Amino acid sequence: MLNTTRGQPAADVVVALLGQDGSDWPELARGTTDADGRLTDLLPPATVLAPGVYKLKFFTLEYLAVVQSGVIPAFNSAS
Repeated sequence: MLNTTRGQPAADVVVALLGQDGSDWPELARGTTDADGRLTDLLPPATVLAPGVYKLKFFTLEYLAVVQSGVIPAFNSAS
């Protein structure tokens, strides 16, 4: 993940994996980006997700509150 305002990796951004269960979206996993803006350990290495519909939720508001950039982007995802 890249903080385009700063031109640097977005470290310490919380990311959640959600899986569709009817009309609900329970959280299946949660992780945090590293110093390079990467999240390499959201799921254990041997994990295989069942076929289905999934979403990634990026907690950008919380990240931006920490870095105090003054710009809060809006993200829309198809659901």
